[in-house]
Amino acid sequence: MTAIVAGFLLVGYLLGPGAIYRTVFGLLIISKRVQRSRTEEVVFSVAATLIPFALTWVLLCHTPVGRIPQITGEVSKYAAYAEITNALTSEPSHPAMGAVYVRALKEQLRFIAWLWTFCVLEAVAGAWVLSNYGDLAERYPRLARLCEKLLLIHVSEWQWLLTTDFLPKAERNKIVEVDVLTAGGLLYRGQVADWFTETDGKLQGIFLTNAARYNKDELKRDREAGIVKPVASYWRSIPGSNLHILASSISNYNVRYQESRESKDALFSKEMGESVRVVAISGAASDADAGLEEFGGVFSEVGDDEVGPGPADA
Repeated sequence: MTAIVAGFLLVGYLLGPGAIYRTVFGLLIISKRVQRSRTEEVVFSVAATLIPFALTWVLLCHTPVGRIPQITGEVSKYAAYAEITNALTSEPSHPAMGAVYVRALKEQLRFIAWLWTFCVLEAVAGAWVLSNYGDLAERYPRLARLCEKLLLIHVSEWQWLLTTDFLPKAERNKIVEVDVLTAGGLLYRGQVADWFTETDGKLQGIFLTNAARYNKDELKRDREAGIVKPVASYWRSIPGSNLHILASSISNYNVRYQESRESKDALFSKEMGESVRVVAISGAASDADAGLEEFGGVFSEVGDDEVGPGPADA
């Protein structure tokens, strides 16, 4: 019986709340996948359970909610707990132990139900804070630093880097563009459409749309011949809707958060007036093209925001 009671308390008060928090949080935010030891798993579960446990204790022990639903029986709550403690440490002192265990079980199930509910709310609240991190960082720097220490360490670095989820809401309409230098010396660029990770959380590959490849050979020939061309003329569009690049082939990469064409047009129309019609000029170079001076072992592009270059396994 001691093993049954211990297992019930372990699952109900430690492993269950930790698993619920991790599952709900992972449904809302892509979590970092790490292989925790048993000790680390216990520490994580305890940390995730502290606040929900305190709230449940206050709610049930110091508010009228603690009496809903009304639980009645031959044995009072505290008498049932005392009898079970005696039964686990010595010989049973009550002849009707069945009624004692039933009463204690009902009390525990009510407490655990509220505990797990608060764990769900805690996970939702944590995901909401992260989804508004960009705005919170500007308004409340101290809260943002606390968020970094407690919440961001559990977020996949790839969601942080390859999406705009954590930018201020006013900037989330930007698109994520990357320049990828492969181990074979090829330079690609495109808009991030999706990415995949391995079971340990490492990047497995990325999908790019509107992809293009930089023609380094043509650039070399033109330089030898003394021919000067715009940098944008060396980019060659790649047919197909998605280009898949394996992470194992990435030698270097650069990430930019660019205003989309629709956002730029809308902003220009708003500033100039509703009567202005914005017409895109075919063949115009993008902001990124204007900043690309040359392609070699290290490359750089100037955009609205810039991160990188960095190692593929950063």
